[in-house]
Amino acid sequence: MTFINKRILTLNAANPKTTKPASEQSRSAKTHVAKRSEPSQCPLCKGKHSLMGCPDFKVASERKTVVETNKLCFNCLGNHQVAKCKSTRNCFTCNARHHSMLHDAYVSATAPPAEVSTLSAVGKADDSKAILLATARVTIADRHGDPHEVRVLIDLGSEVSIVSESLVQRLRLPRSRTRVSIFSIGGSQSGSTRGKVSLTIKSKTTGATLTAVAFVLPRLSLYQGAANKCRISWPHLRGLSLADPRFAANDPVELLLGAEVCSTILEDGLRQSEPQTPIAQKTILGWILSGGCGATLHCHHSSLQCTADHDLAELVRRFWEQESEPPASVTLTPEEEECEQHFVRTHERTPAGRYVVRLPFASTPKHLAETRKPAERLLTAMERKCARDFRFGELYRSFMREYEDLGHLEAVAPSDENTTRGVCYLPHHGVLKEASTTTKLRVVFNGSQRTSSGDSLNDHLFAGANLLPALADVLLRWRRHRYVMITDIEKMYRQIIVHPEDRDHQRILWRSAVELLVRVLRLTTVTYGLTCSPWVAIRTLLQLAKDEGARFPRGAIALEDDRYVDDVVTGADTIDDAVAVQLRELCTAGGFPLRKWAANSEDVLVGIPQEHRLKRALHVWETDGHSTLGLRWHPTEDEFSFAIRPRAITVFTKRRVLSETARLFDPLGWLTPVVIRAKILIQSTWLKGLDWDAPLPSADAQQWGSFLEELPRLELVRVTRWLDSGADSRVEIHGFADASERGYAAAVYLRVTRNGSATLHLLMAKSKVAPIRQVSLARLELSAAALLTKLTRHARDTLRLSTAPIYLWSDARVTLYWIRGHASRWKTFMANRVSLIQRTLPEAQWRHVPGRENPADCASRGIAPSELIGHPLWWTGPPWLREDRTQWPAESDEIPDAEMPERKAVVQAAVGRIDTKPDTLLRFSSLHRLLRVTA
Repeated sequence: MTFINKRILTLNAANPKTTKPASEQSRSAKTHVAKRSEPSQCPLCKGKHSLMGCPDFKVASERKTVVETNKLCFNCLGNHQVAKCKSTRNCFTCNARHHSMLHDAYVSATAPPAEVSTLSAVGKADDSKAILLATARVTIADRHGDPHEVRVLIDLGSEVSIVSESLVQRLRLPRSRTRVSIFSIGGSQSGSTRGKVSLTIKSKTTGATLTAVAFVLPRLSLYQGAANKCRISWPHLRGLSLADPRFAANDPVELLLGAEVCSTILEDGLRQSEPQTPIAQKTILGWILSGGCGATLHCHHSSLQCTADHDLAELVRRFWEQESEPPASVTLTPEEEECEQHFVRTHERTPAGRYVVRLPFASTPKHLAETRKPAERLLTAMERKCARDFRFGELYRSFMREYEDLGHLEAVAPSDENTTRGVCYLPHHGVLKEASTTTKLRVVFNGSQRTSSGDSLNDHLFAGANLLPALADVLLRWRRHRYVMITDIEKMYRQIIVHPEDRDHQRILWRSAVELLVRVLRLTTVTYGLTCSPWVAIRTLLQLAKDEGARFPRGAIALEDDRYVDDVVTGADTIDDAVAVQLRELCTAGGFPLRKWAANSEDVLVGIPQEHRLKRALHVWETDGHSTLGLRWHPTEDEFSFAIRPRAITVFTKRRVLSETARLFDPLGWLTPVVIRAKILIQSTWLKGLDWDAPLPSADAQQWGSFLEELPRLELVRVTRWLDSGADSRVEIHGFADASERGYAAAVYLRVTRNGSATLHLLMAKSKVAPIRQVSLARLELSAAALLTKLTRHARDTLRLSTAPIYLWSDARVTLYWIRGHASRWKTFMANRVSLIQRTLPEAQWRHVPGRENPADCASRGIAPSELIGHPLWWTGPPWLREDRTQWPAESDEIPDAEMPERKAVVQAAVGRIDTKPDTLLRFSSLHRLLRVTA
């Protein structure tokens, strides 16, 4: 005890605590406020505010001069030199060691306006004036449904809702993974979210309920300030049911409701009085108070800005990740399986053969009738736009007129118009599509419209599994046929009837003229804008192929394998077989008319009326081609081409260049030698750590300018569609792999031999940039070989060439040596890839190709668009592949030991075994004696 007493005395002496007598001021109740302390003097205008808040400091061109003249810190604008600055923050724009407000002085160009919205809430109060913030008292249900009282802050200046980690843990709420960075005023990052949760909120004042999605932050310490209780005497607030009756309490705020939620809770009603008194705003939670409360005190000022940054870096990271993504699983999730079983149980057919489906509800929707108000507002907005734009209005009215004439709309009986049970209204708007050869405007119905409780129709519908085949596979299979055709399923969604019991969930409001009464209608068919619509439409087509497969077997195969959404691209080896595909008969049996037919031979279209054939478009950018799944196909020449129109860019930023690169539609990788250059430039830009909307350095901007300037020349590229294969030909698959310090690539070709003459066709290619982490060239070559193996296997299976010989080529002898050896001989990196190569294509023959004759070299290093046009090595492979096998490069298995890195080290050790008998244990008869003697 003596030691403990001395220890306590020592600690008290080392850490003295000063206790101030409680004043009358500190004993009073405290109001939740935003407050300001007495500021220091501004070095620029000598006013009582900080330099950042000085109006004279707002001129961007003069900021650096002001800082230099007053000898302030360039990093935090404090009264010290930058070398002595203790702040760990750098410029938010370029991450350099200067303040964000001085960024413009350090760059040569002016950044364009950001393409993401940012909202700010800056409360500026007179010095020493207390400001009330809008709060409310609510209950939030935990995971078991039990209510917990929570104080919330209502903030129109925040883009997102935020909840504290402590509240989420207390309520034991399930959260979904997400990454969002929260930024405060000035661009400084306040933290990153720890996921997001869905909240069910109920007002303690009015009983109103709503739902909200909130991002989780470790704490909301901003709202735990202290202030003095002021004398409350506000006659204009008497008799109001306050959302927060204890607004003067100092308990912490654990939930911030952002602008998205605020817009749904505000109601008509405002009470205000003389200056420096609170304003009351009516909401569904009760009346909320905000503004000055007339108290005078010394306090700290706080402002708030929340900007959601949804980590756009993920868009770029995919370009240089070392490993390819794993193949998508074909196993259905429980939700997808339930959706599938729902369709099987509920779909039916009319006597005419058309399909009738039920909407696949995952849960029963309630209170969706509130969507009528948003539908009325959007209808009014569309009517104003139609009045301003005559052509838009004509197209809109024409679309809706056709919709009703076809029976896809029906009127709701007047006696049922005011029903609210099982009812949802879909707001609608028009989308222009000038490139379309038929429908220039499409009206889209919005099933995601939310009610005041945050509910929407799409929230209650299953999305279904992904039933779309890979786009590259559809195009690759199309190249097998000598005679081909393309067609489009006319109004595919709207050929499927929705069961009458579900149609009230598809109500809309419409009138063709503003002087008419608004009509209540409902959609009778599957429509755009619902989560389930794409799945329902494709699943119905697959059901048609199954139901009518016995009558039209060839048509069923074409509908299953050669369809992408509502486009069907199919063909056959002879004209007679192409005509007999039975596709039109099959689709007609299910009520799906086919339109916009085109073929590479007029004989294939025998029996197709002229009005159902695809008309040549008049737009200059379409030239003679028809848009086929994003590519241009020229039926007469039977060739593919690309339509590329880069947009004019005055200031190059990371966001702009990524957007332009993403617009290069190249599903089969034919433009890989050009696209790899864009990937390398993006990686180089990324490594500089620039903001998404900051101007690129002049050297990078010049490279991008030259690259985009040459892109239109790719329109001169022509790729023959038909692979020249048939029953009288012999085919082989040849693949090439290569790597450079900047990237690696693989290209797969089909070698077709007919009558002793061989031709080569590029099937598909793929490239990846080298990882940011330094990797040896030998490892990159092996990675290229692994990529080639997977790509070749995919091409072989898609073309159904299981018996075709496979030859894979690499110009790296070390890679070939690794592949021919057992995986266990090499280090882990090599062993994993060698094992994948040997397991994926064990029958493939690996051979060596000289580097200058390797077509994959074009794709690993990159070439200019002008060079790609007619590049013989890239489009048709090395010339000797068109010769007899005796002309191919000779094989050699010899490789110097100096070129053999990455061999697993083998360690041998000689260990002698000593046999020690437990004599000591045998000498004693009891454990007690043993312990006494040996202890």
